[in-house]
Amino acid sequence: MGNKKKLINDLLNHIDGGVEVAACYLGLSISAFNDRRYENKGTRFFSGDELMALQNLSKTALVAEFYAEQAGCLVITKMEAEQLENFDLYMMSLEAAKVNGDVATAIHDAITNDGVIDEQEANDIRNKTNIANKLTITLSENTILLHKKP
Repeated sequence: MGNKKKLINDLLNHIDGGVEVAACYLGLSISAFNDRRYENKGTRFFSGDELMALQNLSKTALVAEFYAEQAGCLVITKMEAEQLENFDLYMMSLEAAKVNGDVATAIHDAITNDGVIDEQEANDIRNKTNIANKLTITLSENTILLHKKP
């Protein structure tokens, strides 16, 4: 996703009414909102609570995805049994396959590069493996949730 200014722009793209509605929702004037947005005149950027409010208003998970990306993690949406369908499980399995492919690619690239795995490459492999494991657990739990005996 990139930087925090792009995060705000992405959130605004998902908010009907854009800047005007977002500013009003936070109790700010449009100029005060934009000062915070661009950190003009020594103003601070939006707080975590304000970002979460904008995320709720936008009906997205953009803030969560932004911070997850910064931490090398993946956001997985929790599903309610009533919302869950086999198609959702299929899409999760595709995502799990993709992430497992990322692990394999990281290992392959590290070894192919110079024949050894340095500490940075090892950390990248571990991080990708942790994400893959969490996604596999989520897929398993959602499969159980969808198909468990009442």
